[in-house]
Amino acid sequence: MDITSSEIFVNGNQKPDDGIFSQYYGSDTTQERPYYSCPCGATTGGSRLGEICGSCGKPVVRLIDGDLRRVMYIDIAPYHILTSRGYKTMSKVLKEPVLRDIIESVKRIGKSGKIIDDGKPTLLDLYDDYDDKFYPITGIEKRFLFTSKIPVYSARLRPLMQFGMQMTVLDVNKAYLSIAKGREILKSSPLFHSEPGIEIQKTLNQIQQDYCKVIAIVEDLVNGKGGIYRKALASGRIDYTSRMVISLGTDLMPHEVDVPYQTIMVLYEEEIANLLSILENIPIAKAISLVEENAMIRNERFVKIINIFLNSKNGVWALINRNPTISESSVLYVRVRKIHDDGTDMTMHLPADILELMAADFDGDQESYAANKDPIFHQFFLTMCPSYTFIDRANGKFNRGMGFKREYIAMMSHAWEIDQLYDRFNRDPESTSEEMRATLGIGCGPEDEVNEFWEAMSLICDVDKDNAFRKRFFGDASAEEARDSLGL
Repeated sequence: MDITSSEIFVNGNQKPDDGIFSQYYGSDTTQERPYYSCPCGATTGGSRLGEICGSCGKPVVRLIDGDLRRVMYIDIAPYHILTSRGYKTMSKVLKEPVLRDIIESVKRIGKSGKIIDDGKPTLLDLYDDYDDKFYPITGIEKRFLFTSKIPVYSARLRPLMQFGMQMTVLDVNKAYLSIAKGREILKSSPLFHSEPGIEIQKTLNQIQQDYCKVIAIVEDLVNGKGGIYRKALASGRIDYTSRMVISLGTDLMPHEVDVPYQTIMVLYEEEIANLLSILENIPIAKAISLVEENAMIRNERFVKIINIFLNSKNGVWALINRNPTISESSVLYVRVRKIHDDGTDMTMHLPADILELMAADFDGDQESYAANKDPIFHQFFLTMCPSYTFIDRANGKFNRGMGFKREYIAMMSHAWEIDQLYDRFNRDPESTSEEMRATLGIGCGPEDEVNEFWEAMSLICDVDKDNAFRKRFFGDASAEEARDSLGL
């Protein structure tokens, strides 16, 4: 069924079945009367209820609602306009201002009654000349760039809104009604008395402009700031997040941040309440109430609990992000070292080393903080930790985006020596145990060599616990080769 009516109502307050608010394609919020149809839509009407359709062989039944997957069309054949893809393609070929001028201007008639040729092509010309002039340039078949059937989506998604005696028509419905009216004009073109080409061109131009409006509205509904993609993926509220102005943390490692007392109390309310309940043997409901009461004003009782929480085995990790997210390193995975000593400090303290990575500075920039509460995700985020960005993965050299300090280079050089020593220790523990003890400066009992080795390694970088830093970036290269490539 095609749309052939440009009316909103017929016979008083009934919406025509061949109009843009047809119930067959999904009734809108103002629809009251039921709709009767067979599955294929060839036989419709309440008077035919129960009648067997000659096309599909199914009976006519009462439909509670139309199928939203069905698409209506406004058929303007034998004329054609540009599709969305066609408009974008021809904009590249002819340039946007030229194409816009084509669909907004109309040929003029001279004193002699003849059309004045201004040298500009029309939509009719673009369609007729496409195969010869434009196909060699675009390489796209004409059927993908031009259409004579203009799709109209369900009225359920663009309802006609009525409030008592008032009625609101959405912009997309105004465009569809204008297109339907243009179709009626095109179908009556044989009745034009003089220069029907002018009227056809004018009508096609208006239909093209209206269709471009529909496309723009649909694209905004899908891709715009309030579109379904952003709502579903980005713009929806995310639990356990915060946003803070950043300030300088002078004694922080590259993967550490300090945050306000209030941030931890609010984002980690459940964990703190659970710890309080265990430590003081009180009901969890009472613990939650106490956390909520003391969330905004610093309480040393809770500071002690927060410190226990921050210094737990896994620690507290989070993703921080500075908008706009212009590169991979705009999102980093960091560990919360401690809360501020000043209870009125509401900023996030960052190390200076990561500013260039995040394209940030301390002039009021803000960071988003998203807590990682499930330890299972820790392993997946580790490669987003700043400690992994010292080495550029593209060339194996120092990443100049990091604010290097001599101490970091010295520690990384020492890491290669420890890594080599650990490899030798695995092969021959007895002969290297004394050497390891001296190098690491710790005891190396036979039962805890591995644990104490990693304890020493954590002093250098407490996130690199997978398979040694050198192996990640240099494979089987020796410590000397790795050191040489780094210029150490």
